[in-house]
Amino acid sequence: MQSVTEKLKGMALCFAIAAVAWACGTQVEVVGGPVFGILFGMLLAVALRGRDTATLQPGVKFTSKYVLQAAVVFLGFGLNLSQVAKVGVTSLPIIASTIATSLIVAFVMCRVLKVPGKIATLIGVGSSICGGSAIAATAPVIHANDEDVAQAISVIFLFNVVAALIFPTLGGMLGLTNEGFGLFAGTAVNDTSSVTAAAAAWDGMHPGANTLDAATIVKLTRTLAIIPITLVLAVWQMRADRRAGGEGGNTFSLRRAFPAFVGLFVLASVATTVFALPAAVTAPLKTLSKFLIVMAMSAIGLNTDIVKLVRSGGKPIALGACCWVAIALVSLGGQRVLGIW
Repeated sequence: MQSVTEKLKGMALCFAIAAVAWACGTQVEVVGGPVFGILFGMLLAVALRGRDTATLQPGVKFTSKYVLQAAVVFLGFGLNLSQVAKVGVTSLPIIASTIATSLIVAFVMCRVLKVPGKIATLIGVGSSICGGSAIAATAPVIHANDEDVAQAISVIFLFNVVAALIFPTLGGMLGLTNEGFGLFAGTAVNDTSSVTAAAAAWDGMHPGANTLDAATIVKLTRTLAIIPITLVLAVWQMRADRRAGGEGGNTFSLRRAFPAFVGLFVLASVATTVFALPAAVTAPLKTLSKFLIVMAMSAIGLNTDIVKLVRSGGKPIALGACCWVAIALVSLGGQRVLGIW
């Protein structure tokens, strides 16, 4: 009971920051609640510097780790696999190509720019799959610390905003069809909020286009890649730990390698599909997932040195730019090959 009491102060602080960040995110959707959460958390950490915050730390650490994992589990209730399979199947070749491209570019640029491996992994996964949600799922698997997560989220946010602002105009200049832009936005923009912002802007420029639904389905299809990516990274991390003499033993164990929260994420998706859970059930759980991510990002912000983050940001931004440009080019190239554009 004492341990629960110790966590309450820090968790309450994270909740309060998240509530403000959530409100700001609903007003400025292209930025989104998670980015506001990290920003407000980092600013508050500066304000609290030099003060005794020991009583807050247990709750802040719990929120940044376990509340984050709970958010990923609830995220699964937003994925109806049959709907994704029905509408998103035509986008699978492009999705697979963009994900592979981003991961390869991140690996290469990690070596070239000498970016820390965990930050490069988070940026590569966040760029290729679904921004903050993918980073949230991947960070615990590879044992990334809060500063790694904050750095990756910041990079993803930068290119989310740029994409949401320029892609609708760029798509028009390139002569993309409505179907083509929905596919482009769904595969080449990172975070869900920015995908919807870009698609909504396109619909505003092209009355009757109705690309928003198509772009969202493509984005949901990308989200499914969290499952195989986290599994592969979990296996890789376990073997790395074993080579380093850490936990892992002499034999491989899938149970130890595969994080429980990812398994629960899969079960939530399967339950939503098999039992055809209505929106009245899944919608509140999806909203809860989004709020818990904002809450966890607020905790991560509290544990992040904003000065150090700014000083070390150049190389991760360059890596993120390479991933972003490569994904956009492959998405357009894939459409050309498939005859969509």
